[in-house]
Amino acid sequence: MKSANLQSPKMRFLVVDDHALILKGTVSELQDFFTEAAIQTAASVQQTHSYLDECLPNLILLDLSIPEEPGGHARTEVGLELLKSLMQTYESLNFTILSSYIQRLVTIVGEIENHAGGFTVVDKNFSINETVKRVNWSLQGITHTKDIKGLRTGVELRPEWLQVLKLAFEEGLQDKAIAETMSVSTRTVRLYFTKLQDALGIYPEDCNGQINLRTQTGIAARKMGLID
Repeated sequence: MKSANLQSPKMRFLVVDDHALILKGTVSELQDFFTEAAIQTAASVQQTHSYLDECLPNLILLDLSIPEEPGGHARTEVGLELLKSLMQTYESLNFTILSSYIQRLVTIVGEIENHAGGFTVVDKNFSINETVKRVNWSLQGITHTKDIKGLRTGVELRPEWLQVLKLAFEEGLQDKAIAETMSVSTRTVRLYFTKLQDALGIYPEDCNGQINLRTQTGIAARKMGLID
């Protein structure tokens, strides 16, 4: 693992977001508060790594929905994988997640808990004052994940359960197609759904006949940020 210490005394930020206008606005607002900071930008995983090869910042402000390469399709899975990789490589690097998809962080709770640097979370709907406050907290090494619903519930969601969720509700696959994609039986897919519903606290008696159990699972999963 690499250290996040800098040779230069000047504060350095890296803001990662693939929306040019949002990126420009975020940098401008941050510069008003951190007047002495050098703020650089990246719009993809590729550009982020290119910057880190040259210089390590004090803090990365990361949107979770980003593309692998400039101009590519932005996906939250890409941002989550980048975040996991960076937390493993730079064990004391500070992060502020500035995203509309903060609930997706529930899928990497273990990595967040083990990270030694500051880690704060900001929804893009929050005010600039709140954003700056949380950036400062992260720079102080503080971890603040209060706004992520479900992060501290103790619910353990296995990777195969999450894959079923994504295939069913993000790709619209039925049980047979899910089973073929995962190389399991349809019975196993149904078992995974049962385990998911139990973990999420979704039971037949709670639906009152107004909505089926499968649909309720998708609604609950989206609310928890498990799927887009």
